[in-house]
Amino acid sequence: VIHNDEPFIAVDRSPGSPYRGNAYVGYTPLATTSSSIFTQRSLDQGLTWEGPDRQSNPRGIHDRAALAVGFSGEVYAGYIITGPASPSALLRISYDGGINYQPPVERQATFISSVVPAPSPLPVPNYQFRVQTNLCLGADISISPFSGTVYAVWNDARNGYTDVLLSRSPDGLLWFDPVSITAAPPGTQNFFPFITVSPFAGTIRVIYYSNRIDGFLLDVFVAESFDGGATFTNRRLTTTSFNPNGISPVPTVLIGDYITAQTSAPDNLAAVWMATTPPTGKLDVYFGT
Repeated sequence: VIHNDEPFIAVDRSPGSPYRGNAYVGYTPLATTSSSIFTQRSLDQGLTWEGPDRQSNPRGIHDRAALAVGFSGEVYAGYIITGPASPSALLRISYDGGINYQPPVERQATFISSVVPAPSPLPVPNYQFRVQTNLCLGADISISPFSGTVYAVWNDARNGYTDVLLSRSPDGLLWFDPVSITAAPPGTQNFFPFITVSPFAGTIRVIYYSNRIDGFLLDVFVAESFDGGATFTNRRLTTTSFNPNGISPVPTVLIGDYITAQTSAPDNLAAVWMATTPPTGKLDVYFGT
């Protein structure tokens, strides 16, 4: 049985794109430990979908596809391969509205960065929830000075604790070395990042979970950049820290892996996350700006 897991959709909204309105979806068919990343496209607002294109080669351990659409309609299809060897973030690009991707799947994908996957579970007493190391992509389609820039974020343990790293590229081909964007104290755990790039102003916002306040209880923070990723400031989105285990008498193995963010006009964050916020202590969906 093949389980098509972790779908992610991106729509071409760029005024400068000849493919505006195209929709693209990425997902991971899971049947064995050796999986692949696939994409498909729709030309009629999701009514019908063309056949799948495989983006990842070699086959390996993948969890989630990452998609973003650039200023001129470039489709950026990325992923992190976490095994069996040399974990790394990789990318393929389509310049013709999702018909062809470069480099072709028979060749090695464009290299973004090496990756040190986060330990799962994180090394905190009574943490048992899984933490995947996934890629998330964003592209600047605004008319800001940073228009056309592509951004990649993921959680990474290269510094001895799990932190959120960001790499940027002017074209998706040449990538700057990744940098931490959380300003979190060493030894804290910062994970599950999701990026949104404002189509109005080019503002970069990355939301993520962190235990930086309490060491055990979790909060959601946002890292914001108004200068194309050169500098970031961080602010707390949650008003109350929460226990990842909620009211469970034993540590939980899942806390809701998916958090997401978008930018609403004129340049406002719209973030959604899962939390077990008191007084109920039950896992629920929360929204913040």
